[in-house]
Amino acid sequence: MQQQLTNSQGQPTAAILSFTRMLLKLLEEGNEYIAICFDLGGKSKRDELYAAYKADRPPTPDSLISQFPYVRKIVEALGIPTVAMDDYEADDVAGTLAKQAETVGFDVLIMTNDKDMLQLISPKIKVHRVNPRGGYEIYDAAACKRRYGIEPYQIPDYLALAGDSVDQIPGVSGIGEKTSPKLLSEFGTVETLLQHLDEVPERFRTKLEAGESHALLSKKLATLETALELPITPEGCKVGDKNNETLLALFRELEFHSLLDQITTDREMPKPDTNYQMITDEAELKQLIEELKKNEEFSVDLETTSTNPIDAHIVGIAITTAPHEGYYIPILNSLLDTPSLLSQDQVLEVLRPVLEDVSYQKVGQNIKYDLKVFKRHGADLKGISFDTMVASGLLHPASSSHGLNDLAFTHLNHKMIPIKDLIGTGSKRTTMDLVPLPQITEYACEDVDITLQLKNKFVSELATEGLTDIFRDIEIPLISVLADMELAGIQVDGNYLRQLSGEFQERLDQKMDQIYAEAGQEFNINSPKQLGQILFEELDLPKNLTRKTKTGYSTDIRVLQRLAPHHPLPELILEYRSFAKLKSTYTDALVGLINPDTRRIHTSFHQAGVRTGRLSSSDPNLQNIPVRTAEGREIRRAFVASDDDHTLIVADYSQIELRILAHLSGDDRLREAFEQDLDIHAQSASLIFGLPPEEIDDDMRRQAKTMNYGIVYGVGAFRLSNELQIDFGEAQQLIDNYFQTYAGVRDYFDRIVAKAQEQEYITTLLGRRCYVPEIQAADRNTQEFGKRVAINAPMQGTAAELIKLAMLEIHDYLTKNGKRTKLLLQVHDELVFETPKSEQEEVLIEIKRMMENACQIDVPIKVDIHAGANWLEAK
Repeated sequence: MQQQLTNSQGQPTAAILSFTRMLLKLLEEGNEYIAICFDLGGKSKRDELYAAYKADRPPTPDSLISQFPYVRKIVEALGIPTVAMDDYEADDVAGTLAKQAETVGFDVLIMTNDKDMLQLISPKIKVHRVNPRGGYEIYDAAACKRRYGIEPYQIPDYLALAGDSVDQIPGVSGIGEKTSPKLLSEFGTVETLLQHLDEVPERFRTKLEAGESHALLSKKLATLETALELPITPEGCKVGDKNNETLLALFRELEFHSLLDQITTDREMPKPDTNYQMITDEAELKQLIEELKKNEEFSVDLETTSTNPIDAHIVGIAITTAPHEGYYIPILNSLLDTPSLLSQDQVLEVLRPVLEDVSYQKVGQNIKYDLKVFKRHGADLKGISFDTMVASGLLHPASSSHGLNDLAFTHLNHKMIPIKDLIGTGSKRTTMDLVPLPQITEYACEDVDITLQLKNKFVSELATEGLTDIFRDIEIPLISVLADMELAGIQVDGNYLRQLSGEFQERLDQKMDQIYAEAGQEFNINSPKQLGQILFEELDLPKNLTRKTKTGYSTDIRVLQRLAPHHPLPELILEYRSFAKLKSTYTDALVGLINPDTRRIHTSFHQAGVRTGRLSSSDPNLQNIPVRTAEGREIRRAFVASDDDHTLIVADYSQIELRILAHLSGDDRLREAFEQDLDIHAQSASLIFGLPPEEIDDDMRRQAKTMNYGIVYGVGAFRLSNELQIDFGEAQQLIDNYFQTYAGVRDYFDRIVAKAQEQEYITTLLGRRCYVPEIQAADRNTQEFGKRVAINAPMQGTAAELIKLAMLEIHDYLTKNGKRTKLLLQVHDELVFETPKSEQEEVLIEIKRMMENACQIDVPIKVDIHAGANWLEAK
């Protein structure tokens, strides 16, 4: 299951956020009169007409129901009037209000996704409908004619014939969406059509005669009431004043940080008195140094010309030692009217002794960025003691944002100066060296000031949650390790990537010809709508293996996998998509990320953002380099050693999460398999299928391997049946056999889920907390997702801690012993090094030893380690 959008407490928020954004946009566009029409949820007049009306609609998901109260609160806080009536649906209320507004001279816009509302279109009434891409399409009479082939007033007649499966309007059996417009273009209305059945072709006449009562009933159901006595008039729909205090509280609770700029003002969030100073001469700079030496710690932040630390130039340095204070030292400013500034060499010469002295503790927000830029400019930032972004990720791992603006708002009730106020956005975006000095001074000093305030708050929270040791002993030292890795980068053979991209294009062309041959026609392979039409209409493949979407039939990977046994085309489409992704996401994209100066790719590793504590990476995301297919693995061949005198070393923890599961669960059979260094997948197959090891074939071992790895993620029978291409019952039997075989694992999972339900978090072996608010959700799907997270997090989180400990020890060993071997990449359970061939033999032994002994568990930890000229060869 894909994780849905929630706040850090597990409250689903996707619908609230989408609806709120729409309302804010309407207000921003200057609409003075707005009304929200709600359903009251009871029976309507249509239910009296037809008992089956909307009867078969699936129940509203609990995750959506839980969002309704917030929607109403936000509408009220925005000052937008609402209206609803007993016995009538929101569509009837909206229809009446629209017609009344039209009468008194308003131009009316109805925002909806219901096509029955199109019947209201007139010269003064238009309808905005949500399109599949998330935008809106404006419908006037011409647009209605283009889309449905009828005039707006004929919409009830259209639904009377074609029916509506969403609302269970029956229509006439056998008269569908294509035939209805043709009949209505000739006869105008359903009533006229039924009076002239003798003029209708026989193949339709018999269907219309049999369905006459349904047609007339359906038209009544589809026709909106537009003459209700409403408790509000169009003039009464004028938008009132916003209650910004309430909105701020709601947005803070829902964690809608991106919406703050649209509703906050200085009056609601007053700024405290501050003392921010700019330093422009050497005497002031030396005085600042003396001030720094009186304190044990200071907050530091760089303003630069780029967000890419490999290319960035220093614009200025901000420092503070106390809340509400700050100093900004400008170095680079491209405005012509600025005073002369201290040079970069002058500033760094004076600051370097303090920056590089570990006795002065440095605090920052994403301080790894500043560390890298300082290093590139000849200064080493030593003594890093606190990073507020990393602390936030540790304290609030379920949160989706750990940026300074969001942290300031959430934890200090403070609204930061938006960077767009300084450098703009889009095509008008400039760089920080073009910002006037007073503005950049205020902005830069605020950053270090707020960072220090957050640090003071987070210190006590880390202690309260029992996370101080992990933060101090693992996460903070890891910052310097990651910075060195990112600065080193890894060399990439661009020519090989271009060659591979060409080969993938040839394969794509071949697949395209095969696809057209199987389909019997050419079509846009990348269009799900066209593909769905081919699969389910032209080829008549089983429709029960898909689902209807807004654009037609679903053709996602699961649907195609289910269809594959029925026809060759779905498998060809899957192969085509695989090659297309390899080409666009990897071979083409990676070439563009090679730094022209270093000829290397410099990814960025992130310590905050994954709730289990795993590192993630971006630009590029090397955690997703493909490994399952031979073609995907070939991409790793492009990552090479820098020259013939160096090799790459790849060290990979073997089955580490299963080994951690053996330790955590205490299951005797699982522990015994690892203690005896057995083939865990063959051993599991032997136990699950009740056969001696010599009778286990490759397919049995494959099934057991899928089970072993799937069980770590809480896999269910549905997913397992898809992965193994077996039926649901067989998959469930495999799971049952697995838990009978490893009863200790089943008991451990039960314990961990119960613990997560009780306290809403679980812990790793070293005590990191992984919060699982979803496990308390009313929505069953969300709750099941929470259970899977709770099962997996102790293993994945402990594995993440293990490799971090190994990275710290290895980095320390390489540094202290003057080795030229460098740690370049961390990809899940794997580390990639570059080493001179003269050091290879020694470091292979030492790396393996340190990784296998980084943390002690009850079963042996095993590392596979090899060297080669490229990543694939070393793997």
